[in-house]
Amino acid sequence: MAAPFSLAHHLFFNCLRKSTARRSSTKPVFAPFARVEAVTATEGMSIEQAYNEDKSPDKVNLANEVYRNGEGKPHIFQAVRKAEITLACDDFLSRDPLPPWGNPEFIRAATKLILGTAPPAIAQNRVLGVQTRTGIDALCLAAQFLRQKMNFDTCVLARPSWELYEPIFKSIGFTCHSYQYYNAAKGELNIYGLVADLMTAPEGAVVVLDACAHNPTGIQPSIDEWKLIGHIIKCRKMIPLFMLDMQGLASGDPIKDAWPVRYFVDCGFDLFCAQSFVKNFGLYNEAVSNLMIVLSNPVHVYTVKGQIESMLCESHEESSTAFTGF
Repeated sequence: MAAPFSLAHHLFFNCLRKSTARRSSTKPVFAPFARVEAVTATEGMSIEQAYNEDKSPDKVNLANEVYRNGEGKPHIFQAVRKAEITLACDDFLSRDPLPPWGNPEFIRAATKLILGTAPPAIAQNRVLGVQTRTGIDALCLAAQFLRQKMNFDTCVLARPSWELYEPIFKSIGFTCHSYQYYNAAKGELNIYGLVADLMTAPEGAVVVLDACAHNPTGIQPSIDEWKLIGHIIKCRKMIPLFMLDMQGLASGDPIKDAWPVRYFVDCGFDLFCAQSFVKNFGLYNEAVSNLMIVLSNPVHVYTVKGQIESMLCESHEESSTAFTGF
């Protein structure tokens, strides 16, 4: 019995191999991941690739916004190092789970760094905050709330602006317009083009503004120009969304760098501000950013807070950030 069985076994697998070979020669190989299209390389990705392929020992990586030391490692500030040691040695540091909004002490401190130590908006219960990992996380959270809960569908971005802004807003369902910002020929702010474009932009749009150190030009409006911008935004019934991720690094004075946001708050605007300390502290893996929301009327605070908390809880399981999920 063994011999016939062995012969049958041999014949079966021989036929199977021939059949497989015939099919392989006439049909394409099943490769489901071949359906995935390649991502169009951004400027940052191209620079990163060029850096990795460069064999020079003197090469410097300019692909991302990370402050590095002479060895190419992220720079550790002494103040940050001392704070880390203090926390590590704190026997009374709470390990209780944080609320969806994040660390209340961090949010209070971050908000006061923008608005001051005793701002009327906080006293009037018109300010909310959400701790996020990065400034982009805060921006995404603001954009999603504006689109899903406030029914805004149009945004206006500076031209040029950071390459991630437009994809973020478009992916959420916004129609994106732009306003002139930079005069390349003169290397200065194109205030005339900026004003003209804002005045003709769709009424009721979300307008995205870099509070300081505009990305990518580094140029920012003067105080008088900010006042003019604010006047137009109010007349056009737009809602400002500030990006503040270079506070203290633009001018050397964190109070001066936050002045545009503080001015808009004092003027009674409803606004959002995506604030980040990632670059200030060199903490690229920590949740050191904050989404500040300021309302002109405190009667809506609890409704807004409830809706944002609902969004945070719904997305928490999918979160790639510490708290927000954006």
